[in-house]
Amino acid sequence: MAGVFTGIHGANGHDPDLNRNCVGIAAVPPVVTYLSAGATVFSYMTTGKGTSDHVISAIVEQDCALHRALLQDEICSQNGVPLALTEAEVMAYLAE
Repeated sequence: MAGVFTGIHGANGHDPDLNRNCVGIAAVPPVVTYLSAGATVFSYMTTGKGTSDHVISAIVEQDCALHRALLQDEICSQNGVPLALTEAEVMAYLAE
């Protein structure tokens, strides 16, 4: 049974190249992190919404702000009117 996991994978059954690839993907240069944080702060100061909120709003074509969930309010609204989507509606939209 000792030789079952040897071959293209390491002795522990894992692909040794997989871990190296994951580390490379997870390492984001600090300048990118600072620019992203700066863009989010600027966005909140000027619009009251973060960059993630703007991306979500553009995708679903509604006014969305994730912080509204903390206020126990609907995350997305259309023309200022809260809009609740059912799970089926969200899944249908994502399937498009």
